Amino acid sequence: MVRIRGEPRTGQKFLSGLYQNNFLVCIPPSAKYDRTFIENRNLFHVKHCTLQIPKWNKELHSKEGYNVPASKSILARDIVLLHRGGMGVDEIRDLLNSRLVPSDFSGDVETLLSALGDPWAHDCGASGTALRFLTAYFARQEGRHLIKGGTRLSERPMRGLIEVLEASGVEFDFWGSEYAVPFVLTNRIGAPEYPPVIDARDFPSSQYVSALLLSGCTSQIVLGGNFQSKGYLDLTIREMERFGIPVKVSGHTVQISNPVATPKVDAFDLRGIGDWSSAWFLIEHLLLQPALEGISVYGLRANSGQPDEVFFHRLESRFGLTVEERPNGLYFRKNKTEELSRETITVDISQAPDAFIALSCISSGLGIPLRCTGTANLRGKESDRISVCAKNIFRLDLGGIEIQTGEDSLVLTPRQSHTDRVEIDGSGDHRVVMGFSVLAASPCFPGSVVVTDAEAVGKSYPGFWAELFPNTELRTHP
Repeated sequence: MVRIRGEPRTGQKFLSGLYQNNFLVCIPPSAKYDRTFIENRNLFHVKHCTLQIPKWNKELHSKEGYNVPASKSILARDIVLLHRGGMGVDEIRDLLNSRLVPSDFSGDVETLLSALGDPWAHDCGASGTALRFLTAYFARQEGRHLIKGGTRLSERPMRGLIEVLEASGVEFDFWGSEYAVPFVLTNRIGAPEYPPVIDARDFPSSQYVSALLLSGCTSQIVLGGNFQSKGYLDLTIREMERFGIPVKVSGHTVQISNPVATPKVDAFDLRGIGDWSSAWFLIEHLLLQPALEGISVYGLRANSGQPDEVFFHRLESRFGLTVEERPNGLYFRKNKTEELSRETITVDISQAPDAFIALSCISSGLGIPLRCTGTANLRGKESDRISVCAKNIFRLDLGGIEIQTGEDSLVLTPRQSHTDRVEIDGSGDHRVVMGFSVLAASPCFPGSVVVTDAEAVGKSYPGFWAELFPNTELRTHP
């Protein structure tokens, strides 16, 4: 059980027993606890938590395996297709609840469902996926829709997607900065006439293309030769085909013969939906704990189509790992007979950006140099992950690690030099909090560590603290 301590700040309301499947699901439903309700946001969560990171102890914390939530990337695509296929939000909730356990639901999935269910004001919170998908989705429907989100979301790029929608007759009224939330989109013409071919060669995000495809906005999209995060586009295409919408990929062109076809909702299937993005932090945990020989990850499947799985297999042998399929998930085993190479790991992280923090922490912990290219989009995530990563590694090593950052690259050269006590800046970023908590709990860093914004894990991995740090305490601060 994870305990929460602290007093509410002035003006906050506390509600009990609500949305146990949203933030901090690691607290058992039977436990008595409070959640902060932030007015004008459809999220229940505890704000401003810090956590004293305990050193992992095999005797105290030995587990046969770990659970991961359902992939929010797959669920987000399926939710849009189910709604487009005629299912209401309550029906979708009932369907998901009948096939998933509460810990499968990340904060982003709850945000998408809540935003989709509101007839006028669609609050995307901190979810870039919900922002892109719902902007394109509601642009196809006649009427006016307010799209809004948190402060950080207003900095996420949207221009290319909005320009395509504007060219099709959809009107946008920006309430703040141009091409940023909050804005009102108005469709006065019913089904907009989208261009027969959309040029996506300069799109900075694969989510633009996924949003247009999932919403039935075009029959043909031309991609660039070095398309960012193409694996997530491949995931979109796979889900659409599973729902009965054929998609043809020829070279750099994506074609749909009937973009407005009704998805077959009975095709919904949750097999292989365990989240590989979350699993990367368990892989980090395995690699940085010398006492561990292997771990089981329940609910995870091979050949899932998730980009973070493809990326893992490229580095699997480099980390001395083998993977075995088991009835309830996958087993990751260390190869104890071979010493890990200290040669620089060079990767293009643009194809698996969610693995960046875990990979950087693995590199720092194992003392293996890392060179990442394709990092430009990482500055526009929930935090500027390049800057935050560099800052936190410096905090752990007191400058004992060489870091070179460029517009589209990062180079880490680890060295051994530690301090006694460090506060890690979570920056409100779920992946930063998880990656550096695992690093701080390892023997690589012998000192005492406190991590801020510990509540942020609910965005993607609500059960993280209960899985890896049972019997710890989250402390709230004003």
